[in-house]
Order: sequence, then structure tokens, then C-alpha cells
Amino acid sequence: MLVSTNLYPGHSPVTLQVFPDLTIQGTSGPANVINFLGLKYASISARFREAVPTGSLKTHTGEIDATQYGPRCAQWVMPALDSVQESFSGYNPPSKLPDSEFDCFVVNVYTPPDGLQKNERLLPVLVQIHGGALSLGDGNSMADGNALVRHGIDHGKPFIFASFNYRLGLFEFLNSDELVNDAKTQRETGYRCLGFHDQRLALHWIQENIHLFGGDSQNITVAACHYHVAAKLAFSNPRKAQEKFNEYVFRCSLPLSTSAEAKIEALRHASVEQMVALLGHPAVSATYDESFFGSKYEGLTCEQMRTHSWLGKLVVGWTKDEMALWSLVWRKLNTSQIIAKITSTVPDPDFAEEILSSYGFSEEMEDAAALQQMIQLGTDSLFTGPPLLTAKLSPGPVSVYRFDEIDMDPESKMKGYSPHGFDCNSFFRLPSAVGPTASTSARKTADAMADMVFDITYDQEPWLSMETTNDVPKFQPMVFRDGLSGPYPIDGLDRVARLTSDQRRHDMFTEIGHLFVATSSIFG
Repeated sequence: MLVSTNLYPGHSPVTLQVFPDLTIQGTSGPANVINFLGLKYASISARFREAVPTGSLKTHTGEIDATQYGPRCAQWVMPALDSVQESFSGYNPPSKLPDSEFDCFVVNVYTPPDGLQKNERLLPVLVQIHGGALSLGDGNSMADGNALVRHGIDHGKPFIFASFNYRLGLFEFLNSDELVNDAKTQRETGYRCLGFHDQRLALHWIQENIHLFGGDSQNITVAACHYHVAAKLAFSNPRKAQEKFNEYVFRCSLPLSTSAEAKIEALRHASVEQMVALLGHPAVSATYDESFFGSKYEGLTCEQMRTHSWLGKLVVGWTKDEMALWSLVWRKLNTSQIIAKITSTVPDPDFAEEILSSYGFSEEMEDAAALQQMIQLGTDSLFTGPPLLTAKLSPGPVSVYRFDEIDMDPESKMKGYSPHGFDCNSFFRLPSAVGPTASTSARKTADAMADMVFDITYDQEPWLSMETTNDVPKFQPMVFRDGLSGPYPIDGLDRVARLTSDQRRHDMFTEIGHLFVATSSIFG
């Protein structure tokens, strides 16, 4: 019998007899939740190759050690982000294994002890696709499901939680005609977004195998971050992707006249450090992929945010001060400089003036007030609009929320704000939200979010946020804040709707948010 000698602190081994000739060793941790970590769902033979699924566990034999997290994908190294990762960790510590583009295809499953009992009742499943601008993060300790699953058990709503890792940065989203043609010579599909293919394989693995851990494969809820909600509107076209590929080839000291085979081989043999450095910044833009969306690229429109008819209940939301996370550089600008940035970004002078007027900008404003309005404008530009647009175009019932609980940590650079990602603390019930030093307000807000999670996971509508009267959608979002969460009116939603009322205005408005991110540093 396989017995791991390197368990996480406070964990004891648990053995699951999946089939007569297959056992999986997991652990039971301090939360009394069973963890099966680092389960492999796919593999690749070389860089830029399409991942190949490992298939159903029924094809495996022997013993699988699932007691520790597997590697995360090789990614941008940011010491400041590593410190944030520590604060975002739950019961389990981050993986100490080296980052790997080849071994990151792993799923983590967290299940109540009773879920492993052989009975007819299969539990609903919640799957988290981790965030990080498609170039950072992991589905390991930054998506630790122990506390959330424990809370569900304690409140009579047991469910199974799963997360996974996938390729990031240029390892997943570098693409070009050369790479597509090379893939097809190997009888691959030629995906332009390998990372999304990875995610789909992970979801397929979960659906195919989750019943072995007590989960209902026909009752799966998927949670994802903003980059996935707004992905279609964030996609670049294949022509721009080709230009970026050519740029990377040039930076590898290769002339563009070099053969396609030589270009690909040079990038395949570049070190991980070189590949990360080529990206140049911790964010990527995915390319529109006809293999996923079934139509040729003809320019992106708001209508393409319309969700599929098979989509059931939907919850979408954002934090009140999303763009505060990128505001440290902007804090150094005065009012005149902020106004100049806006006017130089918007190509239509009349529309630029309308935006400035709508947000109350004037040269007489105090610098601090101008910064606050810029954070609001940037938040509306990239984060408020996509959830509202998704809700408007969704065929099924939609629940919309805004997370207003603010960061009260006196040492935090985000003190006084509810920045991008801050709702994750409450979602995962991290110590900062529910621990012994957390405020009563933070705990109540986390409990309110947990009720939302339970409802949607159990296929119930948390609340009705959108009603349409005379073809005009009316939103009444849930607001999570100050321990007094409930449906409250949110100022400014009509303003966002007006400034994005047609495709041209929408595109110019969102460009401001892209400017905010492109000229900012997350950690100063």
C-alpha cells in the first residue's frame, strides 16, 4: 500500500478504493474535509502541443498519491504576488514543487467525508477556474476549498469542490499561422487558445470522474473570474496575434524570413525564463478562436456576449473598486494629468467630454477626488459593464451582485477600497474574512456570500436581479457590504448603460480601462 510520508501539517492519510485494482490516497485535514490533490487530467509531448486527456480513471490501475498539490504552470515571477498568495492561502500551504508547463495539468477535489460513502445520493459539484489575467495564479492553495466545503457541511448543504491548473502566459496563448499549421501537421485541431482547451479538458475530466468521489456529474456549477466572463470582448483578432508572434520571433534574434519550422523550434527551445521574459508583463490577450466559437473573426461585438441556450442559472458580479488594484501609479498623477490621459485615449472629443462630464471631472477638482473618480471610471469601463451585459443577454435567470466590503488591514495598500479579487477572501472563507481577527462585518458578509454559493450550487436562484419591462432591463443587484448585505440600488448603472449604448461608444469606453491597466503597476 502506498503511504505518503510528506503530508501537509494536520493531515492524516485517507485511502479511496476506486476499483478493485485502483486506489487513490488522499488526506483528511484540520477542517475534516477529504482532499484529493494533484490528480492528472492531461499531458503534452512538447511546448505548444495540444494537451491529450488522461481519460477516465476506470482505465487506470495501481495506486495514485493525491496527498499534495501538483505544480502550477510556469509564470511571471512577482515577489509581491507571492506574498499575496500567502495571504490568500487557506488550510493548505502553496505548492513547493517547481513550476512546470508540462506537469501543471492537475485537478484538486475536496469532498465531505460522507460523500465517499457508497450511497445513491450524489452531491452537487462546484468547480473553480482560477483567475490571474491568464498569466498568473493557480488552482492550488489560491483556490483552497476546505473552508467553503466545511461551511457547507455545517449548514446542511454539503457539496464537492474542485479546482485545477492550466497553462498560462505564452505557454497557452502564443499563437500564429505557423503554430496552427504545425499543429495540423500533427493531426491536431490547431487551437489558437491552448489554455482554454486545457480548461475544457479539465472540466471534461471532472464530469467523467467526479462520481467516483461522490459528485453528481449532471449537477456541476462553474465559477470563473472576470477574464473568463469578459473573454469574448477581450479577445484580439488573429492578425494582431500574428504581429505579436513576429515580435517575439524578432526578440529571439531571428529574421522574419526564417522558416516556420525554425521559428517554432527556436521558441520551443527557449528557456522558461526566456519565455516569461518575452511576455514582458503579467497579462495576456487571448486570440479569437474559431474552433471554440464556430464562426470566423469579423470584429467583436457586444452581441457576442450572448450566452448559450444551454446555460442555466447565472450569477455575475464585481467589486466596488475593482480598478483600485491598478491605481498605485495613478495615485502619483494630478487632476490635469488624469484628465489629459482620458482625453488622449478617447478618439472622439465630444464623447471624451461626455465621459468627463458624466464622472464630474473638472480642472478645479482636488487630486484625491480625481483619483477616486478615475478608479470608478476604470472599474465601470472593464468590470461593471461585462456582468451587466452578460446578464442582459443571458437567456436564463440572472442574479447580479456587487461586493462592497472594504479592506480594513492597516498595512494594506488597498486599505479603504474593495479592489479586484477582494471578494475571493469571502468566497473561500479565508482567515482575513472569517478568522479570529476578522471583523464581525467581514464574517457576516462572508456568510452572505456562502448562502449565494449554496443556492447556485444547489440549482436554486439566489435572488432575481434583472427584470425586463418594455425591452428595457432593470437591475436590482445584491450588495455585499458591512454585514448588511441585501438588494440595494447602485448609483451609476444608468450612466454605464448610456455610455455603452452602441458598439462604437462601448469600444471607446472600454479603452479607458485598458489604458488604466496598461499604464499601471499592480504593486507599485
